[in-house]
Amino acid sequence: MVSHVAHLDTAMNIIRAGKIKAGLVYDQSKLNTERIHVAWLSPNFWNHGFRYGNVAFEYDWKSLLEGKRAYWVEAIRSYRPPACRILLTGENFDSILAPYNPSDKNGPWWHDSSEDQHFWDGDFCLELMIDHDLTVDQAQEVKFVAHHGGNPSLLQPAAK
Repeated sequence: MVSHVAHLDTAMNIIRAGKIKAGLVYDQSKLNTERIHVAWLSPNFWNHGFRYGNVAFEYDWKSLLEGKRAYWVEAIRSYRPPACRILLTGENFDSILAPYNPSDKNGPWWHDSSEDQHFWDGDFCLELMIDHDLTVDQAQEVKFVAHHGGNPSLLQPAAK
């Protein structure tokens, strides 16, 4: 599973719209000068809570990969932990990005094709960028998760 995690108000907007809308990249990414719209996903599970909010939209990883190419975008080393970004797309971006082959097993995501298992390097925050909207009805699950720095007990039922 991979997730898009959002704060409650953003999650409500996603549910109202019925989708996680792909948007332009505005941070220091090399994609901020390209007109590629992306939705963000990550396989990371954080023991002390998720960094992007407290509602997780979980998607099936293998179905998201079908018919997609993977491209290495960048590593943002100033983030803690460092963020590695990979673009998943049906388009050919060979002219601007390096293709990423997870079977090489030399990056933050690798694929063991003999067992058909995918692995993530937990020393990095793997940020997956997919170049289309993700509908809520495609999600395998929508659930509350602990937000880092937050109080996980807030996700417990209130005492009577």
